[in-house]
Amino acid sequence: VVLPEDMLTQPVQARPLARVEAVEAWSDPGSLRRLREMLLAARKPFVIAGGGGWTPQAAQALQRFAENWKLPVGNAFRFQDCFDNHHAQYAGDVGIAINPGEEPGMDFDPDMVAMLAALLPEQAQRGALASVRLMLALGWPVAVPGPWRASALNQAAFRGDAAMVALLLAHGARWHEKNGYGGDALGSCLHAGCHEPVPGGDYAEVLRLLLADGAPPPADDDHLSDELRAVLAERDAA
Repeated sequence: VVLPEDMLTQPVQARPLARVEAVEAWSDPGSLRRLREMLLAARKPFVIAGGGGWTPQAAQALQRFAENWKLPVGNAFRFQDCFDNHHAQYAGDVGIAINPGEEPGMDFDPDMVAMLAALLPEQAQRGALASVRLMLALGWPVAVPGPWRASALNQAAFRGDAAMVALLLAHGARWHEKNGYGGDALGSCLHAGCHEPVPGGDYAEVLRLLLADGAPPPADDDHLSDELRAVLAERDAA
């Protein structure tokens, strides 16, 4: 947590919050079998490595996986150390596009991308609507976690990006997708709208969209902004 300098000079009376255990992602056996089938059927599979929670052991496991399957690996934006940049299977770092890696002969024309981390929520966090629309059209997993272990819907809701929230919901995202703080997309919208609003964010419209998706109205609306309370009043009056 980073605080502005002018908030670090005076003591405050505050009760420490309870420890929150980060949500750990995992793959069930059925998903792993499906991954194997997809890899066997793919002509040019490509792995993109990134996201939070990496350990040296996890990086070594990915390296063995890439070696066994002869898979090219690219590191996602801001995660250039997830895979050894000098390894024979390293193909480059992947941001909006791909930068060439150590292997000049690597042909980047994949027909399957194994998402070990999340370009989709990263682009949602940036507000890159065109990139998110393209990824969804290409079949990107809609609920995969990214920064702060949050899905693209959480990222868009936090930004108050109503257009992106509507797009993601239309592609199967749901309001109850969790983030790394144990909350969901509704909570992301309400927290940011009240405490950390992004300039230009339309949190009222995002709240309408999430309520229409089945999200329950918050039980306590005393801390909400006037515009968010107005949305709840509209819903009660309907």
